[in-house]
Amino acid sequence: MNNPIVRIVLAVLIGALLGYSIAVGPTLYQQILDNRALLEDMATNPAYRVIEEVEGYNPRITVLQVIKIESRQGSIVTMWVLQDAAGIEDNEWEAYLVDTLAHLWQTLADNYPTRSNYAVVFAQLLSVPTVEGNKPQIKGISVYLVEKHALPKLTREPTKETLDRLFVQGEFIYQWIAQKSAILIDILPREPGYIWIWDNGVDCNSCN
Repeated sequence: MNNPIVRIVLAVLIGALLGYSIAVGPTLYQQILDNRALLEDMATNPAYRVIEEVEGYNPRITVLQVIKIESRQGSIVTMWVLQDAAGIEDNEWEAYLVDTLAHLWQTLADNYPTRSNYAVVFAQLLSVPTVEGNKPQIKGISVYLVEKHALPKLTREPTKETLDRLFVQGEFIYQWIAQKSAILIDILPREPGYIWIWDNGVDCNSCN
């Protein structure tokens, strides 16, 4: 990571993610869905275009949230996703990951063209025991960040070798964050009838 600006931007991103917890309950969630403001937001919020484009391209990916972060070092838009990697063979993983990252980043760039950096947080769904029973928790595992001006280099040649060059040049960063307590604070409301992968009777009011 030779670019100090990118290192600072990633530090800002990680700092913004730490300590968050999901707090969306089924009752409140349904109330939100019934609100006309949600439908208006879905028509104007670029995050919903991101969801449609990402999940339409790769059904293994579920978009949870798109977060905009501003700092003096740069502006970031971050996408939190869950990924179903079941069935991907070891010899297929590298090509799959590069293609997935390229598409996720490009989708963010298309819908948030004024941002200087684009990040993807891969997360995992946990079941956390509480005094009220098990609660779902969405915890960040890893962050992949690319500078806006470097993205065309990857989309022109979406290979591991391109990612390696961007990494050496400090234009692409990968960081493992599983031990940093990065927990998603909220999820984007979906259309009425949408079923989240944890909607199996588990209360989703809180992870704490």
